[in-house]
Amino acid sequence: MPGFLQRHPELVIQTPEPTSLGQAVGFNEPRVRQFFELYKAELDKHPYSADRVYNMDESGLTVVHKPRKVLAQRGQKQVGKLTSGERGETMTMVCAVSASGVYLPPMLVYKRKRMSELLMKDSPPGTGSIGACSPNGWIDSGLFVKWLSHFIAVVKPTQDKKILLIMDGHSSHKSLEAVEMARQNGIVMMCLVSTTAHNPSNAATRQNILWTTES
Repeated sequence: MPGFLQRHPELVIQTPEPTSLGQAVGFNEPRVRQFFELYKAELDKHPYSADRVYNMDESGLTVVHKPRKVLAQRGQKQVGKLTSGERGETMTMVCAVSASGVYLPPMLVYKRKRMSELLMKDSPPGTGSIGACSPNGWIDSGLFVKWLSHFIAVVKPTQDKKILLIMDGHSSHKSLEAVEMARQNGIVMMCLVSTTAHNPSNAATRQNILWTTES
C-alpha cells in the first residue's frame, strides 16, 4: 500500500463519512433538477436580490469543550483537565445567511426545562442572539416559530419586498402556524432536496419532498 500511494500522489487514505442508504438513494439527478426548476420558477416570479435570499440550517454543538494539550511529566499515563459538563451533552444553534453574505443573529437551543438569561452571557456581542430551551436540546415546531419571529424582526420582509428562505425538510419547519406566519409576512419558504443537508442523526424527521409556501 505505501508503494502504491507513492506512485499515485493524487490519492490519499481518508476516513469515510457515514451515509445512510436513504441519503444515497434520495440524492439523485432528477431530484436535484426538480429543485432547481422550482427555484428558477420562484426567481422568475419575484426578482429577489442577493440580500433577500437566505439559507437556514441547524447545527448540533457539544457543550463540553475539548481540552487543549497541557504540559505533564514524562511517563505519566493519566492527565486530566476539568471540562464544563458531562460527556455527550449537546445543544442546537439555528443560523441563517443571505446570498450576499449577511448573517442573522443565531438562536441557541439549550437542553433544559427553563431558560436562564445567564446562558446568553458572552454570546455573540451586539448581534441580538436569542436563546431557547427544549428537553432534548433540539429544535421543534414551536421553537421554529420563535426563530421565524426573530428572523422577521431582523430582516423585516414585506409583501412588496419578499424574502426567499431556503431550508431543509425537517418536520418542525412545516407546521401550519409557521407557514401562515411566513405567508402573512412576505416570506417564501422553500425546501431543499432531502439529504443535501447532511445530518444523519435527524434523517428520520427530514421528509423527502420539495415545496414552497406559495405552491
